Amino acid sequence: METIKKFKLLPRRFYEEDGDVTPTKKVKRRYLEKRYADMIEKMYKGLHRLMFKLEIRSTKLETNTNDQSTKS
Repeated sequence: METIKKFKLLPRRFYEEDGDVTPTKKVKRRYLEKRYADMIEKMYKGLHRLMFKLEIRSTKLETNTNDQSTKS
C-alpha cells in the first residue's frame, strides 16, 4: 500500500472554469499532474535517487544470491 510521502498546499482553489475539476467537482488528476509537473518533480527529486540506489542494491543482492545457489 502506498502512503503520502510529501505534500504541498497549492495557492489557489480548483475551478471547473479553469479545467481543474469536472462539472461534478471530481478532480482531473492527469490535468493537474501536467499543470504542476515542475512542483511535483522538485518535491520528489531526492526520492528518485534513493529509489534508484535501492533498486541497484536489490539487483546486486539477487545476483549474489543466484551465484551462490548455482555453486552449491
